[in-house]
Amino acid sequence: MDFDSSCSGIAASTQIWDSDADSDSVFRDPTHRLRRYKSTVASSMFSLYRQGPEGIAILRQDELLFRGLEDPVMKDGTLTTDDIAFWKGKEQFFANEWRRIEAKKGNTKLPQSTMIGATAEKIHAWIPDPSLHDSITNERATTRVEQQTAEYTPSPSLDRRTRKHERKQAAATRRIRSEHAAIRKKKTRASNTSIRRSRTSAKAMGVSAYQVRRSRRLAQKPPEYPMLVC
Repeated sequence: MDFDSSCSGIAASTQIWDSDADSDSVFRDPTHRLRRYKSTVASSMFSLYRQGPEGIAILRQDELLFRGLEDPVMKDGTLTTDDIAFWKGKEQFFANEWRRIEAKKGNTKLPQSTMIGATAEKIHAWIPDPSLHDSITNERATTRVEQQTAEYTPSPSLDRRTRKHERKQAAATRRIRSEHAAIRKKKTRASNTSIRRSRTSAKAMGVSAYQVRRSRRLAQKPPEYPMLVC
């Protein structure tokens, strides 16, 4: 099998992260590409700087001056080259040095992105760490169960407030019932007094009990008015 043809087939089938960038004329502009590679080199140098003394020593030995997230400049004060191959080589060099230091530490997770752009941040946030995948999954499951349990488990303060409200409601109900009972008792006493007085007066006048009841019903019956004919 021809090695060159197999490699060309693999390269032709490879898809980049953002397929729109390949067809966008802006990304093919030399000025834009140069600015993008300079930003990538600055991000790689910053990641190497965060490695501590070993990374800082590598930056001190390099011909580029590290300026944080700003585009690096030449240490000798000369103008930086516009050759894209130079900046691609520098980015590859700093990336390899960072991987070498990380390999000595035994880490496999990529560093947090310092590139300016939302796409780079999404890529680094999307890449998982295999060594922490199981533990993160278990922690998420435990947290979900605890949250669901907490939703259906009333807190002690809620229980105290509920019991206090129930006591107040029961006391108000007893007070209302007592007031209603006193009113009914008072009305019953007044009605009985009126009946006793009616019976006493009827006996004194020699009127029968039937007549007393009839007169009381007639007194409570609304008056009837005769129809007026014009």
